[in-house]
Amino acid sequence: MKKKEKEEFNEFDLKMEIGEKVLKREIPARIHAHRADDILTAIRLSEEFGFDLVIEHATEAYKIADYIKEKNIPLVLGPLFGFRTKLELKDMSFEALKIINEKGILAGLMCDHPVLHLEHANVQAALGMRYGAKEEDLLKMLTINPAKILKIDDRVGSLEPGKDADIAIWNYHPFDIRAKAESVYIEGKKVL
Repeated sequence: MKKKEKEEFNEFDLKMEIGEKVLKREIPARIHAHRADDILTAIRLSEEFGFDLVIEHATEAYKIADYIKEKNIPLVLGPLFGFRTKLELKDMSFEALKIINEKGILAGLMCDHPVLHLEHANVQAALGMRYGAKEEDLLKMLTINPAKILKIDDRVGSLEPGKDADIAIWNYHPFDIRAKAESVYIEGKKVL
């Protein structure tokens, strides 16, 4: 009878692997939080356990914007279509994008795909502009700011020599409700 060879121990738990990367500060924790008290708790935990974070949704971040700016916490805001489908959204404000940008907080804009589809990101930006956010800030929330949050802005997020550039050409201003992408170029090749 042949003796069974010793098997190598290779236990792998993706949640633990990701948790280790967060605790080693190799990647930030991306924390889903709507309410101001939940955002404050996430910041407290990141300081207590020594990890970086990005707050996703951040519906009530406008209420504590000065504190978030002081702590230098990036935000990914949205969606902003006004559906208050749960208690955490009751204090949602259409002025949130304006307030966050005026405070100089690094922020991107999310759709929460597939809840609201990515192709409606421009409509959310248009709502932000309707309620006082600056066009330039909103464009940054859809381009360079997410690249900065992901720490890949050396490669993407703006049109500069040496960067990868995916470009969409619109038939109207991108924040016009009628706007549709007429042409799309990915890595220099027309795909639409």
